[in-house]
Amino acid sequence: MPRSKRLTKEIIGRALECPRLAYLETARRAPENAAGEPTSAARIQMHHGRIVGKLARGEFPGGRLVEAIRFDDAVGETAEAIRAGETILFEAAFRGDGIAVRTDILARNGSDGKWRLWEVKAGGEVKESYLIDLAVQVHALEAAGIRPEPGLILLDKETVRGDPSHFRRVSCAADVKRRLPRIRDAVAKLRDTLASPAPPEAPMERRCRDCAHRRSCWPALPDRSVFELYQGMGGWRAVESLLAAGLTDIRSIPADVRLTRIQKRQVRSVLSGAPVVGRGLGKALLAAAVYPIHFLDFEAVRPPIPRFEGQRPFDLVPFQWSCHVLREPDAPLEHYDYLRTDDGDPRRELTESLLDRVADEGSIIVYSLFEQEVLRSMAAVCPDLAAPLRGMEERLFDLLDVIRRHYYHPGFDGSFSIKNVLPVLAPGKGYETMAIRDGMDAVWSYYRLQSEGMSDGEREQLEKDLLEYCELDSLAMVDIYEALLRAREHDPAARGGRRGFREK
Repeated sequence: MPRSKRLTKEIIGRALECPRLAYLETARRAPENAAGEPTSAARIQMHHGRIVGKLARGEFPGGRLVEAIRFDDAVGETAEAIRAGETILFEAAFRGDGIAVRTDILARNGSDGKWRLWEVKAGGEVKESYLIDLAVQVHALEAAGIRPEPGLILLDKETVRGDPSHFRRVSCAADVKRRLPRIRDAVAKLRDTLASPAPPEAPMERRCRDCAHRRSCWPALPDRSVFELYQGMGGWRAVESLLAAGLTDIRSIPADVRLTRIQKRQVRSVLSGAPVVGRGLGKALLAAAVYPIHFLDFEAVRPPIPRFEGQRPFDLVPFQWSCHVLREPDAPLEHYDYLRTDDGDPRRELTESLLDRVADEGSIIVYSLFEQEVLRSMAAVCPDLAAPLRGMEERLFDLLDVIRRHYYHPGFDGSFSIKNVLPVLAPGKGYETMAIRDGMDAVWSYYRLQSEGMSDGEREQLEKDLLEYCELDSLAMVDIYEALLRAREHDPAARGGRRGFREK
């Protein structure tokens, strides 16, 4: 097997998703396989996994952690521990049928001597990916001479801080047994795939849009591909239909193809090379023009383990907000913010600081309804403040929804993310030069301030970076809102000297 000394559950999982993906991500010569820094989202996932995994071990007192880092050493340490009569092992390592696995928790039942395999997940519900993960481990352990009873240890979302356990155990023996034939077949096919000098063929599918290998798989894919089409509100059906018909260029979509209204606007914009303005844009913007206008952005985390009073697993904990305020037309823009990064509970203090700064009237412009979720979560945490928080919620105006429904610019490249929209509607502005560039970076920075040792200077700089990022998020809404007002006022004229188009 020239491209991989051993299989892992991650490689097998990718093969089940797409054999070509598994090949490319295990091929030593694949350019996308070059080592790189993990994304903030990946760091957050690993951070949550470490927290949950460590706490779950406390449910099995007396267990022994297999500490060896090198896999072969860990296999030897595991075998030695079993021979010595250990009955609870954490991170036990096995090699079976050429598959390398390290199990979260392996516990031997004292009454019947059978092993129980527990996979710990930082989630609350059984997922197909969890069952596949377990099935791969069971297959490998059986090949290594151990026949375990598999189960999942999941977070119990109804628990709060102070409860004796935050977990629930789910027996998965029957579910895993039904998946074992598929795993065995996938392993056999994967060996043939990896032994091949060339990657296997694969159909172009809707999920290819977000794959890192898309361009290497489809070098002839046009710059303006159907992957740009918005897939929400049922739009995915049109994308699947187009790909199945072999139509990949957004500029070559036949007129009789059924598209959503948003997708039709996208196609017209790409064909014209100019913005397309929906008939309802002016009316929608007018609904937001109730002064004082607030432009509000939150940053929040979803810790898997409760830390504060009344908190449940994955409850929102906002730690930062930024708000720009326009008191009246042509008035100077005001800015207010809040950030708390120590290990205390920020929720009440953050809520009170926000209510002190946001007026009792006027629009509150946000980008997506994440802010609505935060306000509702804070009303639950601070019931005595629920009335003013509900008042704020009633004044929310979602700028993202307005753009999706009434405006498209070919420079968006298929994305309505504020990171894509801002530099198009406000040239020269964007996130590229920021130390923190998106919400995942902000969350990871907050976790770093909570858990990493750093100098006072490093802490001050990271806090400054967080303040600058959140401020840009709320300021970006000001710039986008004003750009949309200009598009409405000067329609059909568009930015940059080109003409835009109003929908019929």
